[in-house]
Amino acid sequence: MSRVRKRCRGFVRLNLVASAGMIAAVSALACSMAGTAHAAGGIIISEVAPWASGSSPYMTDWFEVTNTSNSAIGISGWTMDDNSNSFGLSVALNGISSIAGGESVIFLESSTPSTAIPAFTSAWFGGSVPAGLHVGTYSGSGVGLSTSGDAVNLFNSSGVLQANVAFDTSPATAPFATFDNAAGVDNATISMLSTPGVNGAFLVPAPPDKSAIGSPGAIANSTTGTTTTTLAATTTTAAPSTTVASGAAPWPGDQAVQNASTHAFGGNLSGLIEQGSGAVAPGVLWGVRNGPSALFRLLWDGTNWSPDTADNWSNGKALHYPDGTGDPDAEGVTYAGPSPADGIFVSTERNNLVNTISRLSILRYDPTGAGSSLNATTEWNLTGDLPATGPNLGLEAITWIPDAYLVSNKFFDEHALHAYNPADYMNHDGGLFFVGVEGSGMIYAYALDQVTGGFTRVATISSSFPAIMELQFDRDLDELWAVCDNTCNGQHALLRIDPAAGEFAVALKFDRPTGMPNYNNEGFAIAPATECVNNRKPVYWADDTEDLGVAIRSGNLPCTAIGSTPPSDVPEFPVVALPSIIAIVLLGGSIALARRRRSPAAL
Repeated sequence: MSRVRKRCRGFVRLNLVASAGMIAAVSALACSMAGTAHAAGGIIISEVAPWASGSSPYMTDWFEVTNTSNSAIGISGWTMDDNSNSFGLSVALNGISSIAGGESVIFLESSTPSTAIPAFTSAWFGGSVPAGLHVGTYSGSGVGLSTSGDAVNLFNSSGVLQANVAFDTSPATAPFATFDNAAGVDNATISMLSTPGVNGAFLVPAPPDKSAIGSPGAIANSTTGTTTTTLAATTTTAAPSTTVASGAAPWPGDQAVQNASTHAFGGNLSGLIEQGSGAVAPGVLWGVRNGPSALFRLLWDGTNWSPDTADNWSNGKALHYPDGTGDPDAEGVTYAGPSPADGIFVSTERNNLVNTISRLSILRYDPTGAGSSLNATTEWNLTGDLPATGPNLGLEAITWIPDAYLVSNKFFDEHALHAYNPADYMNHDGGLFFVGVEGSGMIYAYALDQVTGGFTRVATISSSFPAIMELQFDRDLDELWAVCDNTCNGQHALLRIDPAAGEFAVALKFDRPTGMPNYNNEGFAIAPATECVNNRKPVYWADDTEDLGVAIRSGNLPCTAIGSTPPSDVPEFPVVALPSIIAIVLLGGSIALARRRRSPAAL
């Protein structure tokens, strides 16, 4: 049966009253800080089945490893460990010495491969085992995968961490779904469960109570069945599917979705935000394209959103860094206050001209600038303040939240270790900027000094998704939306501040509208309340792939708050996500983790 093990967990702040508690907390902290390296050379842990030793006919836990690169990677001498995160406690990976480019291989926890492997392949594939399927094994004391939450770490022969994922509680009833990491996240917790028809997953009947869902041996295109080999190098994941994911509430607005633009952006339209007109008529829809980088000013003609034809906006305005060079990979867009008077803020992942290196920056642009291109007026380069991620898995999303809302809801400032006080941060434009990291699904809140270019990280938040593509704060209803693309079947999460903790947590989660296939939607904008008609206001999605030649689609949401459900789970913030810790002070039975405020010289 599946073993239940204690999982190491990190802490942002701990209140300790006894020396024994202090020792336990330090142990937990040290455990959580292990394994901060990231996937090497394209290797990811793409699927995990920690329930299989107790809830499958073959009685063996397993995980899948995928080489997302185009070249073979040798793994001779590699080892694995669970959440002790220790090379010294790791055990050998047996039976496979190399993983071909684009190949997914499986490792079973077994000391008897001659019986375990046939039992496994028979259970999943019957008499039709895929050609070229490679299955290896591992075994040893203390490496059982726990159904209550655990981790998988891969080390090379020198003991260097090559890939890591953690996971939470496994399904407890049939059908037992594997943890699906087709998104390719690393050094993060995965929570997405396999769904039939998504990323190659399928249902295997196994009466009476051992049916399973997974995709062992392949990460497949859900429409064509072809293996995906570029997960770490592209923001486009699975092909569209008309199957809406289960496990979340139905879309709270109307289920119908309409095309909302006939303009050909050439693909890569990513972030959106609507600037209201102050009346029922739509105002301006701002959008960013990630490559070639451009800012678009779109106007509504009664049927479609089309580029403004005045002031060189017809093809969008090319974006550059402050020195006039580069092609920033623009993914998200927002503005502070009621209008872009203080600038348009764009979240970026890298310079497309140097696309193998992350450059996690927020760039501010003056949209009134003349000409067909815009140079950033300020850059806040957050790369050194955030956990490392792939060069195309960085700052995918950005939104701005006003101080008034944060103060009235007693938002907790993790930097100052007390309730958020705007007076602590000079020249920060009346609110905080929240950015979402695609590769981890994490959200980070920053105070940006508009004068000096300095910044301070104020909070770290879990979106509950393995990846995140858009953040949008509804400024009328004071609600934060996090959006995942076809990686999560287009699900949306609504986050609210937990009044007890002062921290954002997921209150509700919704499937995409049933009238919209599983498109690669990377942008999501919410119209202001002035556009409400019959308790409905428009929302817009930007399809990065421009499926069927359409880049923008529209739907709607209620104009009133959706339910009154408080956050059901205050998310953990693992210490490995806080790389800028200056000191750990043990004094008076408490631990305080403090991050320094970055000066312009550190940018």
